Amino acid sequence: MKVAIYVPLDYKPTEGGGFGYIEQICFSLLESKHKTIQIVPLFVHQGGVNAINNSYFYQKFHQKHECILFRNPSLKPPLILRAIRKISKILKLKNYTALLESWADASIKFLKEENQKELDKILRKHQIDLVYYPMPTEKFHFGVPYITTVWDLIHLKAPFLPEISESNQFELREEFYHQILRKATYIVCESGQGKQELLTYYQVNPNKVKVLPMFPSKVIEIKITQEEKDNWLINKSLENKKFIFYPAQFWGHKNHYTLLHALDILRKKYDVEMKLVFTGSDKGNWRYIEKNIENLKLEKNILNLGFVSTKEIKILYETALALVMPTLYDPTSIPVMEAMYSGCPIICSENQGHKEQANSHAEYVNPLSAEDIAERIFHVLKYPQNRVVPQYNSEDITKTLWHMMEEFESIRNLWA
Repeated sequence: MKVAIYVPLDYKPTEGGGFGYIEQICFSLLESKHKTIQIVPLFVHQGGVNAINNSYFYQKFHQKHECILFRNPSLKPPLILRAIRKISKILKLKNYTALLESWADASIKFLKEENQKELDKILRKHQIDLVYYPMPTEKFHFGVPYITTVWDLIHLKAPFLPEISESNQFELREEFYHQILRKATYIVCESGQGKQELLTYYQVNPNKVKVLPMFPSKVIEIKITQEEKDNWLINKSLENKKFIFYPAQFWGHKNHYTLLHALDILRKKYDVEMKLVFTGSDKGNWRYIEKNIENLKLEKNILNLGFVSTKEIKILYETALALVMPTLYDPTSIPVMEAMYSGCPIICSENQGHKEQANSHAEYVNPLSAEDIAERIFHVLKYPQNRVVPQYNSEDITKTLWHMMEEFESIRNLWA
């Protein structure tokens, strides 16, 4: 049986945890071997030769593996149509605007369906029996059975968040899940909590929802010398085990706000001046966080590094006093796993998904209680412990995925 794994051609490390998740799954599947199942990377893109040549994943895979490239043309309305829509809005021709928007939507739907049919032809030409989407993304084909992935359902748990309520994100996600979930052969979640949430919010067959437990990215495989760590810390004006670390994009639900107030409590209640290192791209909330830093007079305590390399992430795990992860609504977090396998103490939100991930390797806190977070940080500072670093085996990923694919293979053998 041949299984195509969808790989986003233009995905970059700046995408955060999602990049590490996809990278680890792709490498784990492609580097392992199965007696009867072949994995084929599927690249769907809108660019030309440059997009292909500049793709991290394509450069990694195309020389060693059979690959499928499919160019998916831009689905935006034609230039003339966009111009007419703009003019009609300026002239306040509401009836014409509504008509043109309806025409544009129909045009986009038609083009999308034609592209899906074209990709179906290519998949059948390559004799693909199943397509695996390791990230929440639209289905680019029609007829071939597929596995989809659900990372979180934040839009239903917290529709009031700016990252959900703005730009029609709630509506877009609802439309996406209603289109994708019912027809999926399997749905992959990252934890038992994630599966339960999916079954609660959507009426899907529980037998086709599979749990692929969260795993660390390839960050944990990087080796750092003591000299490299020392030099990097000096360059950043940091001291070993004298700072806490929070790697997260600046979304509201990542809860940087409460962590700042925990630092303020550490200062006032415990007389501890703790440094806090942020990494991650700004998704619109950094300016608000920056104002809170100023109001709390924490400018000297905060170091925002923005996007950093995987090597720097590994240095931070190995030199931080603790990873502090007070994220809200996420059932799981890749940094929790990376910290655990790097020997970094963990303080994280007390949700069931995190407990499934880290078990006794983490301290759990109420993520909305700055007092609780501050107390846990102080406890880790005052009572340092030698951490037992568990052994990681990438076969844990492939084992679950192979079993799912084998289950489908036994059914797929029933027809030509």
